[in-house]
Amino acid sequence: MDELKKDFKQNGYVLIKNFYNDLELKKISEISKKILCKAQTGSWEHIRIYRDYPNFFNKLNLFGVDYPLHSVLDKETYGEFQKLNYRDYILNFLEWKNFYTPLIRLHTNSSFYNYQGEWHRDDSNFPSENSVQVIIYLLDEKGYRIIPKHKNDLLEKYGISRTNVRTEGKGFAKLPEEIYDIVDAKKGDILIHESALLHQGFCKKKRLHYHLRHIRSDKHNNHINGDNFNFDEKFMQNYDLKKIESKTYIQLNKRSIFLYLNRLKTLLFYFFPRFKSLWNNLTKKEKQSIFHSTIWQ
Repeated sequence: MDELKKDFKQNGYVLIKNFYNDLELKKISEISKKILCKAQTGSWEHIRIYRDYPNFFNKLNLFGVDYPLHSVLDKETYGEFQKLNYRDYILNFLEWKNFYTPLIRLHTNSSFYNYQGEWHRDDSNFPSENSVQVIIYLLDEKGYRIIPKHKNDLLEKYGISRTNVRTEGKGFAKLPEEIYDIVDAKKGDILIHESALLHQGFCKKKRLHYHLRHIRSDKHNNHINGDNFNFDEKFMQNYDLKKIESKTYIQLNKRSIFLYLNRLKTLLFYFFPRFKSLWNNLTKKEKQSIFHSTIWQ
């Protein structure tokens, strides 16, 4: 662990190999796949769509499922996820006394549509030594891009703030490969990184992982119901989700010719380079990726 801690201190992230074995992930993987099937039909309204393509075979181009531990999705999810308890390991590794968890999401993507998100940070304060993201990989996944902590100062050369949470038009900046690392993860690995590290989601194959955020809180009390992660109340299995408005659900269930045409346009552009990025690269010094989230990616 000492070597991993050393890497984390320098880079701000670390991939811990084989944290879980296949048997430990068997049940939660099965449940998670069932959750995705339910969410893809639109029957679970708390979902995220990265690009709204036409719904082939009555399936949405699902990006993420919010509140994935809720009992309405599956009564076993919450209990099975609690068995993935890494609390003591994380606390020892980060040298924290306790944490709470304000975010958990089940991430996926289509096996056909390539995915590339924008460069972004999940915390506005760099460095974010008291806030980390954790990814639990349920499938092999390669492509996640991350700027190591010791290279963060280099970003100003490419017009990206060293600290701002927003990249202000630089979300698809074409950064040189030597400035970022690509995470090559296997099923059972976990990734830990400071929330304020600049990173970019990227995947060319089917992905399946849980994405969590932990905030240091040394005085935080543990939940009395055996919650190893100290989840915010809204992520508990029986929370009243009527208290949460889902704008995504409302948008996806609209019926209009404009929406259908917009989906067709999005599909058409998947097969071409990004024309705006092409124009940007001809007229501006700071270059952009011209193949993000296209078949050519």
